[in-house]
Amino acid sequence: MLREVVAEAAIFIDTGDVCGPHFNEELIRAALHPYPDGLVIATKGGFVRGGPSTPTWERSGNPELPPPGGVHEPARAGLDQIDLYYLHTPTMTDAPVEEIVEPLAEMRARTL
Repeated sequence: MLREVVAEAAIFIDTGDVCGPHFNEELIRAALHPYPDGLVIATKGGFVRGGPSTPTWERSGNPELPPPGGVHEPARAGLDQIDLYYLHTPTMTDAPVEEIVEPLAEMRARTL
């Protein structure tokens, strides 16, 4: 289905741990890698999904987690870096917003 959508000129794929968790990027990679020019792959963080044995959806900006909740996904998708990363919500209860945004600002600074 992904191949068909991209063949019909889709240029944006949005993913994140809440979509899987942990395997949706691998499915995207298996279907589409090597990626066509112009395809943007985005992901997001701020929610952590537990998976089949713990189907919870918790807001998390905990800086001890992969920063913040999903930036490790580019490697699973076969990318060196993600094209677009954003937060589901800035209203996490486990860390102040400054601690949540700081790793994002650091990653952005490294890519400029």
